[in-house]
Amino acid sequence: YSPREMIARINALLRRSEMQSAVSQKEYAGVSIDLDAHKVTRDGKLIQLSPTCFKLLATLMERPGYVYSRDRLLGRVWGAMCSLNRVQSTFTYGVSVKR
Repeated sequence: YSPREMIARINALLRRSEMQSAVSQKEYAGVSIDLDAHKVTRDGKLIQLSPTCFKLLATLMERPGYVYSRDRLLGRVWGAMCSLNRVQSTFTYGVSVKR
């Protein structure tokens, strides 16, 4: 890349990140999530969620209707190390289903 193009790309990335961070509240199908306050409401009533459930809901509400792959969802919610344990979790799931 030329230096000008590189600067233009960096500025575009910065603009996009500023726009994403400015939106701290999202709403979908009667469910509102406040990312800054870590609060979730449905039809105005406060819903108590664990930190993991909050991350999962926040991830799903980023792009309503989007279908996440298992690995991507595990990485976004439980962290990158979780996908390394995929074999173990798949085995555990298989054992639970058989019972």
